[in-house]
Amino acid sequence: MAHKTLTGIVISTKMVGSVTVEVTRKTPHPLYRKLITRSKKYIADSRGVDVKEGQEVTLVETRKMAGNKHFAVTRSASSGQEGGKK
Repeated sequence: MAHKTLTGIVISTKMVGSVTVEVTRKTPHPLYRKLITRSKKYIADSRGVDVKEGQEVTLVETRKMAGNKHFAVTRSASSGQEGGKK
């Protein structure tokens, strides 16, 4: 079976070796069929990958590492400009 991969935004790096990533997806409303945005937070292992809040990262499913940690950050792609606006 293939491993599940997800893409999301890092929202917290306060844990040692772990990050919180918010993954958003668009799904149609069951009755009205209008696209609505749904989001879910995942705890992911970040050892070996340098990530900062606001970065876009790719997660891959791994073995269960803790009670609610079963994803690992595989790569980080910078989202937007870093450094701020002038």
